[in-house]
Amino acid sequence: MLLFWKPYAIKAYKMTDSALKIHDIFRLSDGSTVIACDRPTIDRSWSSRKVRIISDGGEQRQELVVSGEMTMLRQTKRLDEIAIQAWTPVHLSVEEAQSGHWLVF
Repeated sequence: MLLFWKPYAIKAYKMTDSALKIHDIFRLSDGSTVIACDRPTIDRSWSSRKVRIISDGGEQRQELVVSGEMTMLRQTKRLDEIAIQAWTPVHLSVEEAQSGHWLVF
């Protein structure tokens, strides 16, 4: 749920089926970024979708366009994760991503 009070004012984000918790982030040599996050409860295509990276406290860090989903090979833990790829550099450190306080919305 997205609430607007005034333009560019405080926005309240509510955890919904479309919000995915980020578990890890990988920067590839071709300049793209892969974000490992929870598998959504609603199965949908992530390709060419505009998403936001938001903290669980409501701070919006960045908006980006997802270029597609990637397959995670040799996955032994967290089998409920998906990997989404963005060509835009993501402004989130590995430590922040692994903290569990950031969402893809």
